Amino acid sequence: MKAPLFVRPLSAQERQALQAGLCAREAFTLRRSQILLASADGKTATEIAALFGCATQTVRNTLRAFAAEGLSCLTEKSHRPKRVRPLLAGTQTERLRTLLHRSPAISASPPACGL
Repeated sequence: MKAPLFVRPLSAQERQALQAGLCAREAFTLRRSQILLASADGKTATEIAALFGCATQTVRNTLRAFAAEGLSCLTEKSHRPKRVRPLLAGTQTERLRTLLHRSPAISASPPACGL
């Protein structure tokens, strides 16, 4: 079993910034501040999750983000994908383009009854 994950000891400046985060208008900042302060007080991820009604993975993600980024983890990042890949390959794009430029009467299949 892995050892419980806790936040590193907070400096006075970090603790003050997290206390200020408790009054933030953004729910993201508020929740992360609550989680980090509870962890600094010695609560485990499971206890924090039960206390604030969130998943234990959310608590772990917050603690890891704080370890990696510091106080900048209190601001929400973009949810846009970092990379975008095309859904259609080159030949598929050409086939679709030719299909779109055809007349609907030509591209309709003949009726099944033989008329």
